[in-house]
Amino acid sequence: RSRLLILDEPTTGLDPIALDELLRLLVEDCTLDGRTIFLSSHQLAEIEQIADHIGIMDRGRILLEGPLEDIRSSFRRLTVTGSSLPVQHPSILSTRPSAHATQYILQHSPDRFARELTSNGATILESTPLSLNEIFIELCRAAESNGTSMESEVPA
Repeated sequence: RSRLLILDEPTTGLDPIALDELLRLLVEDCTLDGRTIFLSSHQLAEIEQIADHIGIMDRGRILLEGPLEDIRSSFRRLTVTGSSLPVQHPSILSTRPSAHATQYILQHSPDRFARELTSNGATILESTPLSLNEIFIELCRAAESNGTSMESEVPA
């Protein structure tokens, strides 16, 4: 048995029962044997269920890679009210102002950014984590709007 299993879009077209069986097989049988699975897929909700380390690619470029839990904890959506809210900050991936609040998508140190906002008089109405699918979409949109690869790793 090989110690590395490489799969490309293995869940495409599977019904829910077959999908559940395949994911169970991958997690239980392969990883318990100490095998590494390299999985390429656009089915990010499924990847989120079984992966412990991920890489996000867009147009052949790595936008982000690292342990899934570290990636999840480094991204957050904040809905904020206040005056003189920042438009640019190292933590801000995107900003969506509206008439009543501003929504920030944050990458890197979202808790520190939230503390800075509140210390400057802002009110945080909502703070929610992003799904892997939302992280992928936000990274690809930011890379497209910046015209760059945005290569980065999750800080240790």
